[in-house]
Formats: sequence, C-alpha cells, structure tokens
Amino acid sequence: MSENVVPAVVVTAVVVLVGLAAAGTFSPKEWSGSTSAPTPPEVVTVASTGTVWNLDASTYEYTGPVDLTDNSSWTVTGSFTANNGITFYILTSSEYSAWGGPGSPCSYAYASGSDVTSASIDTIIAGNSYYFVWENANLVTAASVEITSALICTASG
Repeated sequence: MSENVVPAVVVTAVVVLVGLAAAGTFSPKEWSGSTSAPTPPEVVTVASTGTVWNLDASTYEYTGPVDLTDNSSWTVTGSFTANNGITFYILTSSEYSAWGGPGSPCSYAYASGSDVTSASIDTIIAGNSYYFVWENANLVTAASVEITSALICTASG
C-alpha cells in the first residue's frame, strides 16, 4: 500500500500547484525570482505651463502642501516670469507654518529680491511635504505683480 501513497502525493501536489497557477495566486515567475519592469519616474505638477497669478503688494500665492514623501529625492524644474520683482520659496510644511515672509528661515529660498523678475528652477530636494510660494513683498513700489509660472517635480531617488 505504501507504493501507492508516493505517486498519489506527487499527483496531489501537481494538481494543487496547477490549481494555484490557474487561480493567479502563484506563478512560475515568482519562483524564478524575476521582478516586474521598473515603473517610470513619478511626476507631480506644481504649476502647469502658463499658470498666471495676479498678486497685490504684500501678498503671496502658494501651492501646497505637495506630498513628495514617497521618494527620497525629487528634481524640481520650471521657471517663472513676473512684471515686477518677486521672491520664490520652496518651504517644508513646518517652515511654511512658521514662515513670516522675507527673512524667514527656509531650506530652499530659490529666488529672492525686489529685482527678480524671472528665474529658471532646477534643484534637488529631499522627500518631504512642501509649499511652493510666489511672494510679492515689494513694499517700495507697492505695485501688483503678474506672475506666469510652470513647475514640476520628478522623482529622482
């Protein structure tokens, strides 16, 4: 009788494996150690091409919080133009909460000053939650500013 048990166990094991493969819970690919193709880099749009803001004196516009925590680093690229000087900041959520305008500490003050009317942005930031801020802090002219911007973040780490 023991001679019949071994083939029965083998046949049962084969039937179970074929059943699992057919049900999709197991595939030979998993046995081989193969991995799926890498996913393309994630891209987060902060300001789509041609985004326009009109800012009165001493006001600002922001996008955030932008959650960039699912990768260790991000490449921020884009540009802005303004018809008067502005300041552009990239602030962590905690920096944004404590932010008080010009002179506030921040990790990434990218362009600053009353004469900054355009900038190209190409920098790497760590994975975190961020606010992207365009500020019209020009108290000298007290003029409103029209800002046109495009800004994206691409996962790089």
